[in-house]
Amino acid sequence: ILVEAYRLKKDYAEAYNWASRAIALDEGNPAAQAGYAEALAEMQGGKTAVQYITKLITSYPSILGYRVSLAKILYREENFGEAEKVLRVVLEASPGHKEALMLLGDVMAGAGKLDDSLNAFLSAAAFSSAAFFLTVSSSAGGGGAAFSSYGLAVAAAGAGADVIGAAVPVAQAGCGWQQVGAACWRQV
Repeated sequence: ILVEAYRLKKDYAEAYNWASRAIALDEGNPAAQAGYAEALAEMQGGKTAVQYITKLITSYPSILGYRVSLAKILYREENFGEAEKVLRVVLEASPGHKEALMLLGDVMAGAGKLDDSLNAFLSAAAFSSAAFFLTVSSSAGGGGAAFSSYGLAVAAAGAGADVIGAAVPVAQAGCGWQQVGAACWRQV
């Protein structure tokens, strides 16, 4: 949190200092590694940071946060094409990845692809809206209510199949899906 706070204040030296400390405390922490890479970009340049985070991606390809950090670095370097490619990989693995969708919106805007930018932001909003309605309804009234609210959220937000995929586990969980998931789906 301190790393991001100092970065927002544009105090990159302190962000780098705290990111280095976080790595020293827990070298295996993906968030600390990603924060360090982003601070490294501000202190030593994008090329050094890209090399650092690329090594992490090679070693731990399933940690999507490293790829998102790489895309952030590429975006700051105005390398929109490469940032988009990286984000597409993240979104292929996790279609509802809100941070990746939001960053993709920024990347597309930076590249002058305003329709694509708008679509990315709308996808992030649709996913977030559906997840919000599902979470509230699931905790308040079970799977049937969650699925009903999900339908309202999808209709309101114009969400697509990726949002439906994200909704299934929540609706099933509201019905106690491990025991009666199929019965729950017939019910709703």
